[in-house]
Amino acid sequence: MKKNNAEIPSFFVPGYVPDIQIEFPKKKDLCYTEDEFITLLRHSLSLDPSTKLRVIDQLPTLGAWQINALCEVLTEEHNEFVKLYATESVHIDSLVEIRDKQWVQVKKTLADRANQREGVTLSKDRDGLLTPVTIKQMIDNHVIGQEHVTSDVAGVLYRQKLALFNSKRQKKKKADLPPSRPLMLIGPTGTGKTMIISKGCELAEIPFVHVDASSMVQEGIVGFSTNDLAKELLASADNDVARAEYSAVFFDEIDKLIVTHNGPAVQAQLLRLIEGTELRISQDRWNDRGSKPPVRTLRTHNMLFFLGGAFQDQFDKQKKIKTIGFTSGETQPQTNLLGAQILSDGGFPREFIGRMGSILILQDLDAKHYFTMLKQSKSSPLLDKIKEIEYHGHSVKISDDALESIALSAVSRKIGARGLHQILGEIFKEAIFDAPNRVRRKYFFDKAAVEQKLRVK
Repeated sequence: MKKNNAEIPSFFVPGYVPDIQIEFPKKKDLCYTEDEFITLLRHSLSLDPSTKLRVIDQLPTLGAWQINALCEVLTEEHNEFVKLYATESVHIDSLVEIRDKQWVQVKKTLADRANQREGVTLSKDRDGLLTPVTIKQMIDNHVIGQEHVTSDVAGVLYRQKLALFNSKRQKKKKADLPPSRPLMLIGPTGTGKTMIISKGCELAEIPFVHVDASSMVQEGIVGFSTNDLAKELLASADNDVARAEYSAVFFDEIDKLIVTHNGPAVQAQLLRLIEGTELRISQDRWNDRGSKPPVRTLRTHNMLFFLGGAFQDQFDKQKKIKTIGFTSGETQPQTNLLGAQILSDGGFPREFIGRMGSILILQDLDAKHYFTMLKQSKSSPLLDKIKEIEYHGHSVKISDDALESIALSAVSRKIGARGLHQILGEIFKEAIFDAPNRVRRKYFFDKAAVEQKLRVK
């Protein structure tokens, strides 16, 4: 598809420069640039503000041919007004005045959206980066009951984003920040370790890679190696080496290294990554000239590392299991001291433990946490089930006492938030199966209905 031969008219706003930022798809078959698209949309007299906003919202989901077709229609519209302008300039000018006022509305709406994410009024520093307070608030919208942990995580994520921002500054004096030391997250399964890190990196816009540490092997052995890690880091940063070198990496299931035969070797490998090394990215494919491309390297010196594990056996050995570190009022030194003892009991050497900047212990979740998670969390598994049913035109309501029963059932299963997914799957199984039927229904789940479904499996 080729552009229309007529040029985009500029008589409406001479020298207009696009004044909004949008999520414009990067597709090779697009015939229009982002600036051309914004110019066409801004100049359109036939689309009202709400329609223009819907176009912007749906833009990432459109194919190249759809965007090209839309731009051609808008270009034709401009061409028609160009022809009419000679004889109807007075009427056209009045329309242009209305259009300019409407575009101000579009910009204001987009600006308000930019300052509101995750239901949080955004606070930014002088460089326009989200502050630690804002990052924490947004993480807390998804993860329930771990506020004492999300503060520390939000702080290091902000610092990492600032380091990434400074690394890309040009012609400005920048202060090099020393790399953040690793954070260790310890807590029972299903308490939100992975969610805190992954969601935090997503919100702070930091490249992120999650690694199951128990799957790692030393170089020369078949399995997940540092070369595989380097490839994933590069992919997470859209093949930008400079950005990949400021990635965040979460080594999960770190406690499993205690029982694996290559655990000590992997621990030593992790230490090298944390202290700073260069990862070689070997290419498996040959290029068009019949030779392998040059080997690239990634430096880990500026990366942010998180480590996590349940360490359930070590927790079980503690005599004060009901109080150890599971209260948000506990001081950081006590948490670090307890965490160091748990790691030591788990067989990790002092050299490894000493590299941790902080050791954070996640709170075990109770029925109140699960209830709040179901009703308020933006990552509530309940929302997914309801959306799946409502997609087909049905309505779904569930009472608070039913949610309380679900929360109590989750506590009894002792597998954390994962238990909620299992329970909701049992409750909504029939409704989801019947949802595609065209007969619209109103589903209501109260305590009795929920408890009955949980009894009959």
